[in-house]
Amino acid sequence: MMRNIRSQIAPLTLFLSSFLLRLSLIYKGPFHVDCLRLSQNAELTLSTLKIHYQFGTGYPLTVIIGSIFVFFARAFGVDDPVIAVNFMSVLFSSACILIFYYIVKRSFDPITAVISSILLSIDPIFMEISLYGKSHAPAIFFLLLGTLLMIHFKERPSSRLLALSGISLGFMGACRLQDLVLMFIPLSFFIFFNKNSQPENKRINLVSGLKTLLFLWAISFSIIFFFHLPLLMTSASDGYSVQLSQFFSAGLFDNFDLSSSVHMRKALTFIYKSTNTLGIFLALFGLIYAFGKKANLYIFLLLWFLTPLLFYGNIYTISSRFLSLIIPALVIVQSYILGRVSRLNVAAKLVVVFFIFFIGIMPFMEIYPQLKFHNQNRLLPEYSQWLSSVTEDNAVVVATDESAFYVHFGKIKTTNRPLNIDPVRTKDMHMFKAKIDDYLDNNIPVYFTTLSLYSYDPDMLFLDFVLKNYKLRYVDKKISEIWHKGVFFNNPGNNVLYRVERY
Repeated sequence: MMRNIRSQIAPLTLFLSSFLLRLSLIYKGPFHVDCLRLSQNAELTLSTLKIHYQFGTGYPLTVIIGSIFVFFARAFGVDDPVIAVNFMSVLFSSACILIFYYIVKRSFDPITAVISSILLSIDPIFMEISLYGKSHAPAIFFLLLGTLLMIHFKERPSSRLLALSGISLGFMGACRLQDLVLMFIPLSFFIFFNKNSQPENKRINLVSGLKTLLFLWAISFSIIFFFHLPLLMTSASDGYSVQLSQFFSAGLFDNFDLSSSVHMRKALTFIYKSTNTLGIFLALFGLIYAFGKKANLYIFLLLWFLTPLLFYGNIYTISSRFLSLIIPALVIVQSYILGRVSRLNVAAKLVVVFFIFFIGIMPFMEIYPQLKFHNQNRLLPEYSQWLSSVTEDNAVVVATDESAFYVHFGKIKTTNRPLNIDPVRTKDMHMFKAKIDDYLDNNIPVYFTTLSLYSYDPDMLFLDFVLKNYKLRYVDKKISEIWHKGVFFNNPGNNVLYRVERY
C-alpha cells in the first residue's frame, strides 16, 4: 500500500508543479483570434445549447469543453469567457504531463519518465499552447490518453482497452481533426506491429492486425462523425460545408508548397529554439542508440515526429504552435539517453542535471519575459478600445486577422482587404479600391493601421497600390502585436493609425 502511494508521488508532483507554473503565467487576454472566437462560441453554445463552430473543421469538442469551462467559471464568479478558455488550456496541458509520465514509464522506466515530463512541461512550444484558449492542449491530451491505452492493450489485449483507445482518439479528432489525420500513420504502425510477451504471438498476424486497426479507427471516426454531425446538419443555413471546403482547399492546395524550403526552415528554427543545438544532437544520438533495442517503438516515435513536421513544415502559414504535436516524441528520444546516463554514478547525475538545464530550462527562460508580459497585458483588446476612442462613430477600419478584436472590444466597423497579392491577380485590388472610394464618396472616414498595410504583403504590392491611389495621413500610434510569429519572434511594437484621403 505504502509502496503504491510512493509510486504516485512523482507523477502527482509533476502535474501539480506544471499546473501551478501555468496558472502563474496564464494569459490575461485572448492572445490569438482563435482564442477570442473560442470564448465567443463557447458562450453561444452554453446559452443556446447548440454547437457554434470554430473556423476550419469546426473543432466541436473544443467548443463544447470551452463552454463547460465557461459554465464553471461563472459558478465561481468569473464572468470573462476568455479567462475560462485560457484556464481550459492550462488544465489540459498540465494533465498531459501526468498522462505522458505514465506513457514513458510503461515504455521505459520511472527515471526516464520524470526527465521527459520535466522537458515536456517547460518546452517553449508546448508552454505556448498551454496559456491561452486553443484546440491544441485538449487534442494532445486525448492523443496521449489514447496512446497510453494502446500501450495497455499491447500488454494485455482486450476489446475494452482498444475501444477506450479508439474513443480517446475520436475525442482528439473532435477537438482537432487535422492533427488526428496526421497521426493516423504513426498510430496505425504502433498498434499494428504488436509484439506480445507470448513467443507464439511474436510473428505478425496480418489478418489480426488489420482487424485491430479496423476496430480502432471505426470507433474513432464514429466518435468524430458524432461530434461533427450537428455542424453538417446545419450546413445549409450556417455555411459549415462551404467553410470546411475552403479550409481544406487553403491547407492542402493554396498554402501547401513543397517547392520551397523556406517554410521548412522556419519549422526547424522553431524546433531548434525550443531545445537548442545540444538538444538536437541528443535526440539524434538517442534515436540511433536505442533503435536496435526497441526498433518498433522508435519507428513509431520517428513517424510521430516526421509526419506532422513534413506537413506543417510545407505550409505558408507555419507557426510554432502547430509543432506542439511533435514535441512529446522529441523529448522521449532525448530523455532515453539521459535516463541511461543517470544510472551510472553521482557525477553522471550531475551531467544529466546540466543537460536538463541547458536543453530545457534555458530555452524556457528565454521566452519567460514574453510569457509574463502576456500574463499582465492584453494588447489587442486595449488597442481596439483605444482605436474606438480616436476614430469617429461611423468610421471604417481596414483590417486583416485582427478585425475580430476591433469589432468585439472596440465596437468598430471593419472592412477586409485582399491578401497575398500577386501582380497577375489585380481584380481584387480594383474591387477593394471601389469599396474604399464608395466610403469616401459618402463621407465615411476610412483608416488603415500598420498591420493592415503590411500583413500578407511580402512584396509590398498592396502597399504600393494604396499609396498610388490615396494619401495616408498620420493620426496616432499605440503599442500592439500580431500573434502569427509565435512565442519566439513576437515583439510588440507601435501600430500606427492612418486616415485615408484622396490626392
